[in-house]
Amino acid sequence: MSTAVREWQGRGHQHACSLLAAAEVEHPNLASYIRGAEDGTPHAPGWFDRIAAWNFTQRLAHRFLPVPDGPRIRRIRWRMDTQGSLISWDDLTKRTTLKPKCTGYAVHKLDFRVVTQPGEPLFALHVLPTFRRLATHWASTRTAFIEQGANKNTLLRMPIGHTTSSFTAVARRAGG
Repeated sequence: MSTAVREWQGRGHQHACSLLAAAEVEHPNLASYIRGAEDGTPHAPGWFDRIAAWNFTQRLAHRFLPVPDGPRIRRIRWRMDTQGSLISWDDLTKRTTLKPKCTGYAVHKLDFRVVTQPGEPLFALHVLPTFRRLATHWASTRTAFIEQGANKNTLLRMPIGHTTSSFTAVARRAGG
């Protein structure tokens, strides 16, 4: 994980930035890639769904959106991660149990999928709201979110390549 973080924060990130800065930017209209909409059967190239969802997510990132919280409304600022999800990074949800006394934290997570509806000439956007619990110990961690110091707009989302059993085996060999 330290190698990925170093690349994200250091020369790998800077190298990618210099390549992107030198590239010619084209902003095509995504609607121009849709065929068959007039017949009620829209279709587009295979990459279209991912790019359209990413484009929509970028428009929502860094804005405040209302989320019901009992009788009141919380205004949550969203941050985009490197997989195209929106994360409520700055607004944790906290819950405490009585027996046993334990406090847990989570973030809201929104994923978006572009879908079609029968007979509908337009694509629809399906929102998948979930929570991501924040692990209290390393053994149950499957995903790490990393905020880069200079780039507070995007979170690096990285899968963790261990399972509880492999982590336990390494700890036993190390005498833990």
